[in-house]
Amino acid sequence: MPKPTSPEVTNPGLGARVYDSLRLAKSYVTSYYQSCGEQPLYDQVKTYCMFVGHARSGGSITGALLDAHPNIVLADEMDVLNQVAAGFSRDQIYHLLIARARRQSDKGRTKGGRDGKVYSYLVPGQWQGRFNDLRVIGGSKAGFSTQRLAKDPSLLARLRQTVGSAEVRIIQIIRNPFDTISTMNIRTGRPLEDGIERYFANCDTIASIQRRAGAGAMLSVKHEQLVDQPQAQLAALCQFLGVPAPSDYLDGCASILYSAPSKSRHKIAWPPELIDAVRCRIDQYDFLSGYTYDN
Repeated sequence: MPKPTSPEVTNPGLGARVYDSLRLAKSYVTSYYQSCGEQPLYDQVKTYCMFVGHARSGGSITGALLDAHPNIVLADEMDVLNQVAAGFSRDQIYHLLIARARRQSDKGRTKGGRDGKVYSYLVPGQWQGRFNDLRVIGGSKAGFSTQRLAKDPSLLARLRQTVGSAEVRIIQIIRNPFDTISTMNIRTGRPLEDGIERYFANCDTIASIQRRAGAGAMLSVKHEQLVDQPQAQLAALCQFLGVPAPSDYLDGCASILYSAPSKSRHKIAWPPELIDAVRCRIDQYDFLSGYTYDN
């Protein structure tokens, strides 16, 4: 079994690499035995859903809302492509995704949010951490997945091979680039110039994924539209994933969303020359169409 390392760690030390390899090996062994006998459940899955895009762009809350659907299991913070690279089977990966979604639900589906606070994305009365009739399964770790595909584009084909008859559908949650880059700066102290380069390097990878995914296999959703029109946007996501969109599910999800998206760009000083630089690069990507510093 190979020893993939985190794409967010440039030069991990020997101790970190050994620890990650041992943890992956343990997960491989335990999931192998724990998934035995679960094949009939996983054979009914029609769609595997993965997220790509940028960290801090609304992927976690979107994944939590989809996980509330009675036909969907969508876990957060699971590096599935790392497991694909390490040779995990479909049943092992599905078992781990269900177990993680259940644990996250038990903990209130919490996530670090605005101003460093911890928020709960738990949807009252819905199906997070459980399911009625499993048809869609996947993970919402967008940033890691995009970085792994940048380093090894063949992982998309390997994922498709791993999940077998299930159709791979890709969701990209987009947030105003100025807000995403600003949040990087606020949370990590990374200079704006560095954040800009990282952001648009990710955009290059996303454009490549879009070309290789094939017609109808990838859907881009703007975070601002999801917050402003949650029922309509979630209904479109459900249609994309091939499941119905019950009104009680849509209303329940809408009830936990912010009244308006956070505009992190207003929390830091943006030099005019950097605003112009980002604006010029936005024009190179169709999925960023319509974004400006002012909107």
